Amino acid sequence: MTKILTYIGIAVLVVIAIVLGYTAINIKQQSTNQQSVTPQVSTDNSTATAPTTNQLSAAEEIAAVLNFPGPNATDAEIKKHLDLVDKLGNESTILDISGCKPNPVVFRIRLGANFKVKNSDQIAHVIYTYKELTINANSEQSLDSASVSSGLGNRGYSCDNGKTTVGVIQIIP
Repeated sequence: MTKILTYIGIAVLVVIAIVLGYTAINIKQQSTNQQSVTPQVSTDNSTATAPTTNQLSAAEEIAAVLNFPGPNATDAEIKKHLDLVDKLGNESTILDISGCKPNPVVFRIRLGANFKVKNSDQIAHVIYTYKELTINANSEQSLDSASVSSGLGNRGYSCDNGKTTVGVIQIIP
């Protein structure tokens, strides 16, 4: 009787192992299917177009634009960054730095132009360009391009802590 129970126990364990193995394979296959990319079909049902894998999401574009190329960057890396700054640049007369989250992230102004920096927060913020600029709580401060740079180009700036770039001021002719 003991031998029969032992054989039955072994048989049950083998069945469980097979079921678990099959389940693991099935889960892995489903995971692979979810990760695969399906082609996008045009609305006129003519042909399928392959998805572009090198396009960045809006969040990725912002992160990339705030990450300036280093001194060892290639010409291609520098050009890619400049193109992205140009793409995200927004010419405006007001830069909103409320919450140290600038809007727009790439603030485009003309050389010599006046603009305002707005702070809707209950506390003052300090933005760091080549010098410190304090923007008081619940206020707007008028500045000009010379306040943030002595010439043309893209200038990253930080807010309050001075350690991470939160935005770019693009000064154009």
